[in-house]
Amino acid sequence: MQNLSRWLNRLDSAIAKKEFEFGETFRQILIPGPNRVESEGLLRIEPASPIYIPGSTYQHLHVVGWLDAGGNPFELTDDIGAALTLVADRRIEVVPAQPLTMEGEPSRKIFLSMSDLPDRRLMGPLDDGLDLDEDFRALLGGMRSLGSREAAVLNAAIRLHYGACLLFATDIAAAYTLVVAGIETLAGEFHNFSPGWGVWDQAGSWDKFIKAQALTDKQAEALRSKLLEKNAHMRLGERFADYATSGITEAFFEQELSAWVPNIDWAKGSITGGTWNPGPRIGEVNSNVDDLKKALKKSYAARSGFVHSGKRSVDSINQAVGAYAGYKSSSTPVPFAILRSLLRHLILREIDSRCTSRETPPIEDRKAHNVATLLREAAPLLSDGAKGGG
Repeated sequence: MQNLSRWLNRLDSAIAKKEFEFGETFRQILIPGPNRVESEGLLRIEPASPIYIPGSTYQHLHVVGWLDAGGNPFELTDDIGAALTLVADRRIEVVPAQPLTMEGEPSRKIFLSMSDLPDRRLMGPLDDGLDLDEDFRALLGGMRSLGSREAAVLNAAIRLHYGACLLFATDIAAAYTLVVAGIETLAGEFHNFSPGWGVWDQAGSWDKFIKAQALTDKQAEALRSKLLEKNAHMRLGERFADYATSGITEAFFEQELSAWVPNIDWAKGSITGGTWNPGPRIGEVNSNVDDLKKALKKSYAARSGFVHSGKRSVDSINQAVGAYAGYKSSSTPVPFAILRSLLRHLILREIDSRCTSRETPPIEDRKAHNVATLLREAAPLLSDGAKGGG
């Protein structure tokens, strides 16, 4: 809500100075139910069209607009949705789409989806040659062969990965936290980790304090043990980063973060298809295991900040660039696209290393199976008909 408070202050300041050259920002919003909502005030809301999304309730698409005096419109979008949802006591969703206008026709707008920007592979078409049934069978057969405890942990990680994929377009901070939780779930079951004093990032500072206070070896050891005990979260973060980077091969860093880019048909006023654009390799963002481990610790800290105090160090603005900028960094959290790929990699690796079979029921051709069943069931009737005709 702080962004909205700053927005109001900008409006007050501009009006007081009689600076009335405001810019107007537009977004689409989904309001549940068939009713058309119109409003003119701080927000201008106009109805667009009814819409039904499979698996959801009947909704009405509206366009919302607001005036501003020099602010960043991207900072307000989610907060406006949060505020409208709170006051209306209804789920009012701001659609993550950016309005584009055609040159010479400023009143004609096409809303280009921004939802896929943090992970641009997720919303692209399936790879050519992908055999969904074969890969689906391999996954289920492998999971079925695992022990009950292993299967339960991996199922939890798979569901967390799925939840993140569903959520990343609307709340990237929450989706990011689910991915961290997925890796943490795997680490808690499959990784034995007993960190010593030296792995703590504050160890050096405390060693200086111990030396300055001239503590005896026994006193120093007692203090170190107590500090490690009281900073259990440190061990969780270290375990998280250590597990996630253990066994990582060069093949992981060679993965390309390709991007699906939609095409715009201005004549029809719609989005039509798209093309795959090459992106940076993961190694161009987090270049090696050590850099990745440092960035993973930042990821765990981002998760903790969000869970415990609602801090959003991962947001739709920095993740819109995220991995696709191609710059190397170990001082910021791992970008969502790379972290999600890492969780997927770890899930599949654990299944591959632990499963004892990939066997699934021998149902190969559903159409042929259905035809054979019909013929078998119809055989007595056909036989009776033949006898009666004789």
